[in-house]
Amino acid sequence: MDRELAEETSLLAMRISSTLDKQLKKIMDNSSKEDFEQMRKGVGFVMGYLYTDIMEPLWNQHPDLRPKEMDGSYEVPQGVKDGFKNT
Repeated sequence: MDRELAEETSLLAMRISSTLDKQLKKIMDNSSKEDFEQMRKGVGFVMGYLYTDIMEPLWNQHPDLRPKEMDGSYEVPQGVKDGFKNT
């Protein structure tokens, strides 16, 4: 994949990850423990595949796109960076 498309895809994957994380925190604060646990399991599954099947392969192909938060050198734009953590 060319670098421009890889960067766009990497940023999209990080936005998705951040959005899912923020939504899960809302669910934790506003739902039953059972609902939260069900959603946590599903979100964890999605985020795991997002990382292992999309982010990591892109960063391996284009190491300069690996975010500083993931021990790389890429400075993630602030709008994407908000909420994106190495968790």
